[in-house]
Amino acid sequence: MKTVADPVLVGGGLGFAEGINFDRDGTLYCVDLEGGGVWRMPRGHALQHWVHTGGRPNGSRFGPAGDLFVADRGRKAILRLSTGAGSIAVYADRWEGRPFLGPNDLCFGPDGLLYFTDPEGSSLANPTGAVYAVAVDGSVARVAAGLAYPNGLAVTPDGAILIVAETATGLLRRYSLAAGGAREELEPFAALSKLGAGPDGMAFGADGLLYVADYGLGFVHVVAPDGAVVAGMPGGGPTPTNVAFWQDSLYVTEGTSGSIYRFDIGTSEQPPFMRPW
Repeated sequence: MKTVADPVLVGGGLGFAEGINFDRDGTLYCVDLEGGGVWRMPRGHALQHWVHTGGRPNGSRFGPAGDLFVADRGRKAILRLSTGAGSIAVYADRWEGRPFLGPNDLCFGPDGLLYFTDPEGSSLANPTGAVYAVAVDGSVARVAAGLAYPNGLAVTPDGAILIVAETATGLLRRYSLAAGGAREELEPFAALSKLGAGPDGMAFGADGLLYVADYGLGFVHVVAPDGAVVAGMPGGGPTPTNVAFWQDSLYVTEGTSGSIYRFDIGTSEQPPFMRPW
């Protein structure tokens, strides 16, 4: 990993950029939270609008069948989008009959469970945020509750631990994903700087390090497997929101400017679970 890499602007013009991912062929997908749209950028082309979700899309991840799964704050739901047909279906929108607060980000585990954060309206003074898991049969279970704005999340490369960014405290919380469905909260993985709003989206690199956008601080933290922050790089602006890898570069969405930046750091991704490539 290069500890210093200049940001290269690759796309812009969004109201609030979030939820970046790449498909098998290197087409960039991201969301415009304020505009309610999902955008994409085929290789060699400009960023272009693809579909409108009818809400306020936030995090996104590719999953089974190559579909794009989107956490939509406005629709209070997890959506499943077919990249071929552009169709949109509701994947989950309630737990025990109650609607979600407003999902923020999501990731898959090795067993097909989709984990997502549900923070809307939560804060230090009102820690009502939660984390849920959606099984392949559509059933929803609550993993954690009482959190102060749970945000980005990722499953460790060995599939054993779920890491959740609690933005209002700066903590990266940890939950064991033991066989049989037991989920125990462990000691926090790391405590990040509270100079900004706090940690946001994250992704693992092939180097075993976790790359975490820090919204408000303007940095991407690089965290080692022991929880030590080993490096940091400017995130392209004051409010980096999410990160993704393509080839040997890290791509960062910067919310306020509505832009996407590339950092040529010489590190590729740790392929996430359940994506068919």
